[in-house]
Amino acid sequence: SEALYRAVINAQQEIICRFLPDTTLTFVNEAYCKFFGKTKEALLGTRFLDIVRPEDQPEILGQLHTIAENKQPITQEYKVLREHQTNDTWIRWTDYPIFDKSGVLIEYQSVGIEITERKQVEIELKEQKQMLETILNTLPIHVFIKDEKGRLLFINQVMLDFFKGKAEQFIGKTDYEIFPKELADKFYREDVLVKQGGLPDSWEEQVDSKGDLRFFRTGKRLIPLPFQSTHHLLGYSFDITSLKETQVRLKESEARFRLIANNTKDLICLHTYDANFLYLSPAIEGLTGHTVDELLHKNVIRWIHKEDRKASIDVWRDMLKSKTPKVVEYRFRHKQERWVWVESHLFPVYEEDGKLRHIQVNTRDITERRQSEYVLKQSRDYLIKVLEHIPDPVFVKNEQYQLISVNDAYCTLVGKKREEILYRTDFEVFNEKDAQVFRKKDEVVLQNGAQEEFQWVIGNTHQEQRTILGRVDIFRDDQNQKVLVGVIRDITNQKIAEEQLAYNERSMKSILTSFNDVVFEINQNLVFTNFWGDKQKLVLSEQDFLGKKVTEVFDDPMRSYFTSSLRHVLDNKVTKTIEYPVIQKGTKNWYSCTMNYLPDTPDRGAGVSVLVTDVTSYKRAQQKLRESEEQLQDFLDNASLMIQSVDFDGNIRYVNRYWCKKLGYSKAEALRTNLLDVI
Repeated sequence: SEALYRAVINAQQEIICRFLPDTTLTFVNEAYCKFFGKTKEALLGTRFLDIVRPEDQPEILGQLHTIAENKQPITQEYKVLREHQTNDTWIRWTDYPIFDKSGVLIEYQSVGIEITERKQVEIELKEQKQMLETILNTLPIHVFIKDEKGRLLFINQVMLDFFKGKAEQFIGKTDYEIFPKELADKFYREDVLVKQGGLPDSWEEQVDSKGDLRFFRTGKRLIPLPFQSTHHLLGYSFDITSLKETQVRLKESEARFRLIANNTKDLICLHTYDANFLYLSPAIEGLTGHTVDELLHKNVIRWIHKEDRKASIDVWRDMLKSKTPKVVEYRFRHKQERWVWVESHLFPVYEEDGKLRHIQVNTRDITERRQSEYVLKQSRDYLIKVLEHIPDPVFVKNEQYQLISVNDAYCTLVGKKREEILYRTDFEVFNEKDAQVFRKKDEVVLQNGAQEEFQWVIGNTHQEQRTILGRVDIFRDDQNQKVLVGVIRDITNQKIAEEQLAYNERSMKSILTSFNDVVFEINQNLVFTNFWGDKQKLVLSEQDFLGKKVTEVFDDPMRSYFTSSLRHVLDNKVTKTIEYPVIQKGTKNWYSCTMNYLPDTPDRGAGVSVLVTDVTSYKRAQQKLRESEEQLQDFLDNASLMIQSVDFDGNIRYVNRYWCKKLGYSKAEALRTNLLDVI
């Protein structure tokens, strides 16, 4: 009957209306009235375009003219205006042109369904992607992502700046299209080993870019993809050249130090108390693939996924007990043996005497929404996985300066668990002094909308002092909400290495000064390049030898002797000591030269350090000792006593001439004799 038809139409959750070519409304259903919060009388006669934002009206009118010309329905999505609603509301409209018998357009019919939730998910997904790219572009390290075929999907700004290129020069290309074959082969082998689990978490490598040798700490990870059995490859590397150079200089200094000193698809059903179908609208076939006759008088439970049955039955019983509407989400088995996610609104309908008449259930397909939610969750998980593989501490703060996301490296830096950090401010994580510094930097970034970089020494909960290099940037979403994204680099070890290097340099110079020695550095071309020590000890002035070859400074035979010794040290990478006399002001002085091989470093080639020590007093002492020994020997040999010296085994080690004379031995025979053979 018409009454039943109107009842069914008005029970629809779709928003249905008709309007004239000038958009004057001629019909609205109850769902339309309820959605816009107005009575039918208040709506009829008004313009349909009144619910549309002014900036969208020209485009919608153009679409209406198009469907009238083509005599075909069209679906479009746009925002609508609702009284007392400040949030955006999105509707997907399907517009149908209606013509009279002569083909003249008389009306339009529009069927709408709210898609605000889906749109919000789409917007949030877009924001997640933008935030991820912002974070990766804020990181002071090289970051890239490849697909399973090795094609670049993403490369951050730091890496683009390093290669002095633009994104379009890299995106979609493999390493073989970007780098020389030898380097591309190396990257390919690394990718294969990562997929096989044959590489460590990170490693050091060096890259020669047009003669500029740089050192990097590199790591690669496999990131599983949602809904797929494949993965992406995340790679990162950060320039550790300055640290390596400091370490090399430190090692070099230590080496010298050691050498030198170390549409609608909503379904309407009526059910009995026991959940048997009494009535199903025709939408059942589009939603589930089943016809009305296949389900009528059957119990709905048999089509509900077994994992969702208990929760659905509990909601059904709660609705009957409380006599209030309820909402339940579950999976319904499609005729094609697949599962459809649906949302059912349960409305108990009672007779005037209070007896239950039936339960009306309005059901909507939410598979798309569920999938979007799942995709959003996977996107968040993907973002978290990417951040967790970044070796530098990363944090995200809201406008209230609360930490809303941190990675494991951040937790390690501050010495606290994630639950002790999230939704707290710096004043609850760090001490007052450190927190004040961070807050001032955050305020400057929020005020200026520009990136800030700073260096500071912080103390964590373990009373450890860490030197950090921080960088904070700002990110805005579609709602213009501000988010602070920060990255911290722990440079404590680099600072310690730099301080140790300076200490070693000071110690080395102090030792040289205290020993009154002088040290020369000579490169592999035998040119004097440097000098340390007491200038008063120099036979020549600095301008007479610095920058000149050894062959220009010395004359033969010293020139040949000194040159051959230097060549021996350079060729064999060994240490050699020579001694030579020098006549100074009529006095003969002796000097010792200890030549040590110096390996090449990033900032200089191989060479030799020459430690020159005045050993004149030592030589004179040796001469006096020899003279004294000769006098003692002569005294003992000429003594009129028998003098002998034996070891613990009785072997004769020394006898004088008188001993030999008395016992009839030659000195050679005596030294081969045991004392027991004499007695």
